Amino acid sequence: MKNLGIVRNMDELGRVVIPMEVRRTNGWEPRTPLEILATDEGVFIRKYQPRDSEKEKVAETLIAMAATAKDQAQKDALTQAVALLKKN
Repeated sequence: MKNLGIVRNMDELGRVVIPMEVRRTNGWEPRTPLEILATDEGVFIRKYQPRDSEKEKVAETLIAMAATAKDQAQKDALTQAVALLKKN
């Protein structure tokens, strides 16, 4: 991780302001949902992406791979993987 050299105090309600430069760099507009993850080093903040969105991205990638697969066995395996993702 990159040290930005920015220090902020937490207020009485536990809030911390994310500096404007950090918000701009990450494309975080007001009302952007953020996800906070605990790590051994502290916390990690990133833009929230619902799980279904992640599944859709993986499914799209697998579909593209199936379209360029060399043989039918690969195409079938990738198509089955997409079906399993969409089923769950």
